[in-house]
Amino acid sequence: MKLLLVSDTHCKNVAQVRQLVDLLRPFARDVEMILHAGDHVIPDVVDALEELAPTLAVRGNMDAFGESDRFPKKRVIEVGRFRVGLIHGDGPPKGLIERARAPFAGERLDAIVFGHSHSATVRQVEGVLMVNPGSPLDRRFALENSLGYLRADAQLTAEIVHLPRR
Repeated sequence: MKLLLVSDTHCKNVAQVRQLVDLLRPFARDVEMILHAGDHVIPDVVDALEELAPTLAVRGNMDAFGESDRFPKKRVIEVGRFRVGLIHGDGPPKGLIERARAPFAGERLDAIVFGHSHSATVRQVEGVLMVNPGSPLDRRFALENSLGYLRADAQLTAEIVHLPRR
């Protein structure tokens, strides 16, 4: 099973949403699902991503449309035999991984997908694969745009794809 991971798309209008879908289309060709780790800014982003693959999302700190069943603060998703947490994250870059883990304390997870920093990272922390796909559109705190993949086969693995400058 292969999932496309995105976060921090910060689309403020329909034109930016279309730009995002066009950018992601080749990366979504063989995925079974898209996970969006928040900061859509407008909820139309998830509707548009559904054109590419089934999409699950969480709410980020820039998502003024509020928490709902469609945009909870966090989720736990079964990906094959693995359990994956999805959350946005908050606060300064230092300690972001710890703050992304804290809401899942006591839950058995194999991975946590998070965002907020716009900087891609893949790291094992106490047996949990921590994946921040970065942002495909907004380089505010990162040197380059990026997205990620999560693969659930015999093992759970993550990959970051760095996108060319636009």
